[in-house]
Amino acid sequence: LNPGSINRWLRYDLRRIRMHSRQLARGDAYASKFTRACVDNIAGPDPFRLQAKVKFKGGLPNTAANGAIEDAWYERSRAGNCDVTGKLSLGALHRLIIRSLSRDGEALIRIFRGKQFGGGKLQLLDIDRLDELYNDNLKGGGSIKMGVEMDSYGKPVAYHLLVNHPGEMGDWGGGERKHERVIADQIRHLFVADWPEQARGIPWMHAAMVRLWHLGGFEEAAVINARIGASKIATIESPDGEPPESIVTGKDSAGNLMNDTEPGQYWTLPSGYTLGSFNPAFPDASVGPFISACLRGASSALGMAYHSLANDPGSVNYSTARVALLEERDMWTSLQRWYIDAFCQPDFEDWLDQATTLTG
Repeated sequence: LNPGSINRWLRYDLRRIRMHSRQLARGDAYASKFTRACVDNIAGPDPFRLQAKVKFKGGLPNTAANGAIEDAWYERSRAGNCDVTGKLSLGALHRLIIRSLSRDGEALIRIFRGKQFGGGKLQLLDIDRLDELYNDNLKGGGSIKMGVEMDSYGKPVAYHLLVNHPGEMGDWGGGERKHERVIADQIRHLFVADWPEQARGIPWMHAAMVRLWHLGGFEEAAVINARIGASKIATIESPDGEPPESIVTGKDSAGNLMNDTEPGQYWTLPSGYTLGSFNPAFPDASVGPFISACLRGASSALGMAYHSLANDPGSVNYSTARVALLEERDMWTSLQRWYIDAFCQPDFEDWLDQATTLTG
């Protein structure tokens, strides 16, 4: 099948995919493990420490300049100095950005410059504010694709953000779908591009979501079936097929006769009635291998080692675990390098330019 343009596919499917990815990240144990692994391995507990390396013309390090830059950067990184809400330190902001990227496939950071913002502060926005329903063709060959305004070469020019969060419209007033045009110089739109000319990011779990969704449904059904089997429910059989009213307590949604039971409960049956056996053989020995097979496919899609995602170190020996973890480490290193190039380095250079301009 011809998938057509990547942007056309995202235009009609991105919101649905992101919704499912968020639901998995909230309620599925393995999806939650993946998002935590992204935060821990890309950002870490003390993310991206600055080491200034300013040198004199002769090549010797300028110790005074390096110390001044590092001290000023440390102050900027503290909570209240880098985030416009005053709640997050730069390290906490990094971890929240990585979490958003792993769940939504995109992150949107707005930059506020000027003396009133101490040389520059950041605001992490929910990606839902970048309206994927806003599309248009502009004069001169430009276009707006899913809220991103581009020139004829595909370079972002501006971002059209919803003034009110789409999930909160009507809750606190402002139910109209109004847009604010923000020039590209004031926005960092982060996503890992999988296709040329791609305008929006795809949730990182998208290739594993179907497996994880079905696996969650299977585990739920297996637990329910196991609870039924552990309760040792029996069937009450009568000669004429009609149970007495003293035993039946109701019907389920399908019209089947039911009787409420508790562990250890027994009945005194009327004359002519017999107690039939009901011994479901579930869960059986095939459940574990089936779950493992599903998780192997999901771990391949996520780029994680199976025993790491499934928390199953007993399934591998040392050599196998080491090979798998080395491959996984390369993925984390690549994503970390991408994040430094896409956000950390431009953010530092922008802050340094603002700081030196304000101080003269």
